[in-house]
Amino acid sequence: MLCETLRGIRPHWEVLTVASPSGAQALCSVLEIDVVVIDGGMADAPELLRGLAVEQPGIGRVALAGDPPELVALAAHQVLPHAPAAYPLVRSVAAARAEAARTQVDPVERVVADLDTLPCAPLVWTRLRTMLADPDCDALHLADLIHHDVAATAAVLRIANNPGLRRAEPATDVAEAIRLLGVRTISSALLAPQALAALRHVRPLPGLRVHEISLHGYACGVVARALLEDPQQAAQAFAAGLLQDVGRLALAMRRTGPYRSALSEAAWQERPLHEVERALLGFDHAAVGAALLRRWGLPEGVSAAVGASHQPRLASGLAGPLDVAGAVRLAHCLVTTRHPGWRDPHERGRLPSLALEADALVELYGLGDACASLGAQLTGTLAGAPSS
Repeated sequence: MLCETLRGIRPHWEVLTVASPSGAQALCSVLEIDVVVIDGGMADAPELLRGLAVEQPGIGRVALAGDPPELVALAAHQVLPHAPAAYPLVRSVAAARAEAARTQVDPVERVVADLDTLPCAPLVWTRLRTMLADPDCDALHLADLIHHDVAATAAVLRIANNPGLRRAEPATDVAEAIRLLGVRTISSALLAPQALAALRHVRPLPGLRVHEISLHGYACGVVARALLEDPQQAAQAFAAGLLQDVGRLALAMRRTGPYRSALSEAAWQERPLHEVERALLGFDHAAVGAALLRRWGLPEGVSAAVGASHQPRLASGLAGPLDVAGAVRLAHCLVTTRHPGWRDPHERGRLPSLALEADALVELYGLGDACASLGAQLTGTLAGAPSS
């Protein structure tokens, strides 16, 4: 009845109906919804309103008075009687949309809110499906294949850091996560229908080279780990190197249209993608990746290193003692400028400055000897990498 009322007065509005609060929540997570009108008398209505207020504050919330009314009113922008007249309903919908628009929401947090699945590279996904179908699947071989894909790595570490597992320390090691969770759990996560849907979602994005950025991440993880002596820092640097471009996949999933423009603009202007992202979106994929990993419970050292992966260490005054973030940034510069087989495909037009930064940091930290053997180490470690 309410839908017919709205459609009759505002035929240009697209009005959808769902039968339950859980259905409304699911719809809000996959579509660009402006306003939700909720029957406050439903059992889960207050919970749904509070959830939307916290997780998707940009959506307007109109509640039709329920019981207890104070719980409904606290989380709604507008409250109406249970069977409102047509024009008051339309005015309340418009007012709720305006109030939600005024809500100050961190644009980065809006990208990562409720984001649970990221797309694997097609070749890696196919090999994972084959390997996980084998009842005698070897955990170490599985971990090695997962390391070759940023989305698969992120998915496994997200599950391993679930608060319900009550780990004493956050997990950063994929092999350890597989031993903890079991191959069956890993299979359920990586081969879920949502994972295939995510893969199909980003395929139409020309210029998003998931396989190449995953290989670059793996190479950076190997190099960053080799640059640090402390085992805990080295483990975090490896994970941060692997995951440094996870924000690109998040943007491809959540801001598909604007991100397609950013990819095209970067290629046309021969500029680094992260610079174009900042110009068009107001933030870059490094900030998105850091926010996503924090939301997923990964260690702060990993999240912070991902967030700083495109911040020059010398120019920004960050070149203190070599830490996890410094090792990841140096690894990015070294891999991109000295090892072209694993370079960042989206780091255009800044190679000379990256090379100078790498040389200066290597000299500052006395890493000349360590860097001399990196080529052989990368070749040996990545020899079995899937090829596109």
